Amino acid sequence: MKLSLSSDFSLIGLSRFVLPSVVTMVFTSIYSIVDGYFVSVWVGKTEFASINLIFPVLWILGAIGVMFGTGGNALVAVCLGEGRREQANRLFSTFLLALTAGGLLISAAAYAALPHLIRWLGAEGDVFEDCLLYGRILASATVLWTIQYFFQFFMVTAERARMNTWITIAAGVTNGILDAMFILVFGWGLAGAAWATVAGQAVGAIIPLVYFLCPNGSLLRLRRPIWSLDALTRGCMNGLSELVVNITIPIVSVMFNTQLLLHAGVDGVAAWAVVQYICSIFVCAFIGIAAGAAPVVGYRYGAGNLSGVREIHRKVIFLLTACGFALCAFCLIFNEPLARLFVGYDGGLLQMTRHALLVFTPIIPVLAFNQWGSAFFTALNNGFVSALIALSRTFIFAVLCIQTLPRLLGTEGIWISQPVYELLAFLLIIWTYKRWPVQRRESAAGKS
Repeated sequence: MKLSLSSDFSLIGLSRFVLPSVVTMVFTSIYSIVDGYFVSVWVGKTEFASINLIFPVLWILGAIGVMFGTGGNALVAVCLGEGRREQANRLFSTFLLALTAGGLLISAAAYAALPHLIRWLGAEGDVFEDCLLYGRILASATVLWTIQYFFQFFMVTAERARMNTWITIAAGVTNGILDAMFILVFGWGLAGAAWATVAGQAVGAIIPLVYFLCPNGSLLRLRRPIWSLDALTRGCMNGLSELVVNITIPIVSVMFNTQLLLHAGVDGVAAWAVVQYICSIFVCAFIGIAAGAAPVVGYRYGAGNLSGVREIHRKVIFLLTACGFALCAFCLIFNEPLARLFVGYDGGLLQMTRHALLVFTPIIPVLAFNQWGSAFFTALNNGFVSALIALSRTFIFAVLCIQTLPRLLGTEGIWISQPVYELLAFLLIIWTYKRWPVQRRESAAGKS
């Protein structure tokens, strides 16, 4: 049976509905992991370090795509729930045009500013040159990355989540195949890894663009846009929390790297990079559940079905918690093979990586729950609470922990920083659920 935004979801039905989004987000996370794997094993340790130094900066460049994708998606889902399909299509087109213009400006600015940013990160010599090479190639294609993220959210609302999954798989496979070809066959090294990533992003951006430009049987199609500053502002405010997350996480990563260089040297940075690679897959799975369920919540909210909103909310929390415990068990059992995949060539580094991974593992179920906190309020068009949760969790609590715990506990304080700030975020989210219960508000999508 085909599931739609208006379906009466059982727990199994909701799992089926969000599964394509989970697969999509996981394959998206593989871009940086595949590059890191090929570069670490076949190019060199210095180049591997360079990728991990520059990637937080590149991640920030793509944040605008997540903001427009989640924030605009919330408005569009509410419009669809209210039965205003043409309005939804025009809003969809408006956000895409604004995102494209913003992505091009960001590409140009980042290309020019990268040398200064890389020096600020502390890179010198070969590391500086490698960061600049890899960074400028990816920065030049920022608009593709942002559009790819944008469509990943809207394909779910258009009820084409399965198609979205296949597009993302195609993009990931393209990246992986070209990584092998450019690095192993052509010998392009770090530049080959960068161009393979750009090619994957192009696949993920262009295919859905063509689909929505042409007549299709989905809920959405690109139409004449609404030139409304109010609509853009509302969408940006809705997606502010996701923008905050995608800006603050890289900043916090830089802080982690700085502390690790001070307390554990280059091996500490490498060990943490492996933990974050593994963590990113799990986080993207949780984001996929949240991204798949958010339009369902927004649709019910727009239709005034508050009991349906609460029901979906409870089921999403159950799914996330169950997945969190399953992945926690997986990490406990397979922590050594996971670490060995990336750093098996160095015994000391392998043991450090295993230890860091084991410290991180118990917090995975809480991390899963926390991922829904801001996404839920974004779906309700409550950008203030969503941003409050996101900013506190990914920046305020994180900075507090990473700046204080290493001074007290040394390297061990770095490893436990993320578990501690995720627990603080968990308590904040529980409080927000009680402080801002689900209630009907005036439509955030406007009537124009």
